[in-house]
Amino acid sequence: MLNKNLHKSNFILCITSILLLILFIISFTKINSNNVLKDKRKPVKTAIINPKNVDKITRIEIFEGNASAKKISLIKSNNIWYTNPDFDIKTSLKNNDTEYLIPAEQSKINQMFEYLSSTMNVYKRSQKLSEKNDFGLTDASTIHFRYYMDGEIFNEVLFGKTDFAKTSRYMMSKSNTTVYEISTQIDQYLTMVEQNWTEPYIISQIINGQKKASDIQKIKITQNDYEYQIVKTIVPSNENYLKITSKLLELRHGGKGKIPETENLYFPVLKLEYELGNKCSISQFFYPLERTSENDVSEYNIITDYTSPEKTKKQRVCYKISAWTFEKIIELIN
Repeated sequence: MLNKNLHKSNFILCITSILLLILFIISFTKINSNNVLKDKRKPVKTAIINPKNVDKITRIEIFEGNASAKKISLIKSNNIWYTNPDFDIKTSLKNNDTEYLIPAEQSKINQMFEYLSSTMNVYKRSQKLSEKNDFGLTDASTIHFRYYMDGEIFNEVLFGKTDFAKTSRYMMSKSNTTVYEISTQIDQYLTMVEQNWTEPYIISQIINGQKKASDIQKIKITQNDYEYQIVKTIVPSNENYLKITSKLLELRHGGKGKIPETENLYFPVLKLEYELGNKCSISQFFYPLERTSENDVSEYNIITDYTSPEKTKKQRVCYKISAWTFEKIIELIN
């Protein structure tokens, strides 16, 4: 009798568990269905930049608030993009002068244009920007994306806060008060950190074209100390020559250096002169930039001049490097 009652109880528990499981599945399906029904947003297919205008854009500014705190400027000259937040962009464009402008990472610029000119889904959040709102499109944290054509501002897009889920960002054109939501994938192109945009190498692979270790035919080295000067030359017949040139091409800078006064350019602690097989040449001048003590330097300035038989004027770039990178150079050439 006891076994019969136990069997009956187990059967009831089993049936109850099955019913509860069915109810759980139905409720879960209902919840998801309700969520789908709640999202009544209709996507608007658009591109932030008209694909027809991409090749006409000559300047981009990305800044926060009124640009007093964070800003990055990108300009195009002779189909090469450069960056330098402190440079007089108008003068540079007018004179077609790229001195001290830092080459940008061209692949990232191309990826940005490809993304911004592609058709994407955005969602209308508000027809009009009300005086009291929480979109973050009118305060000091607003990110402005401004681009120019023919030297004039063509458009400016404002980006505000993210939504609760952090998957969308509020967006609005400066010429239109309609507020949209756009995927936060856009964030990778709204950065104002200079090193995220600049070409990373101390020997540019953009100015005067790409360079391989074998393209460097000779390196003249001049080391200056307080009391003496050492001058020597490294050529392909030297042992480990390709290893040396390969490593030099791989070294990276730490961003924009301090543009020096002309009179400070005469006594570098190190000068490297590269002779390339295509008749181009590169000259690098190294100067102590930051000292932790009289004999301990933490950073160095590099002034690099690029000359080409096709150009009448040399192109100059200024970077800073760490003491570790400088010591690595000394180790390679000695």
